Amino acid sequence: KQWRRLAPVLKTAGVLTNADVDAFAAYCQAYAHWREADQAVCENGVSVVSASGTKKPNPDVGAAMQYLKMANDLGSHFGLTPVSRTRLFANLDIKQPDSDPMESLLGSYAV
Repeated sequence: KQWRRLAPVLKTAGVLTNADVDAFAAYCQAYAHWREADQAVCENGVSVVSASGTKKPNPDVGAAMQYLKMANDLGSHFGLTPVSRTRLFANLDIKQPDSDPMESLLGSYAV
């Protein structure tokens, strides 16, 4: 689902290329595992009853946290957070025009 949702956007932005598909696939997989583990936590709670009848921490909590960290780390390479997006595009050398053609056009009609 993440691939279908984000790959076209990232490709259009020039962030996702053929060289990046494995790293992006790893992000998508980590994201899917996080969603699955998080769903298990939502369904079963943060603690579960062991075979001996005692309450213990739900191991899905740790798995969810681990996969979320992996997804965030991998996703940051593709600008999937506001901070990483800023860093990703901060070093682009975008040439600004010496003069704005629209300003020139509008300036010629100044009263």
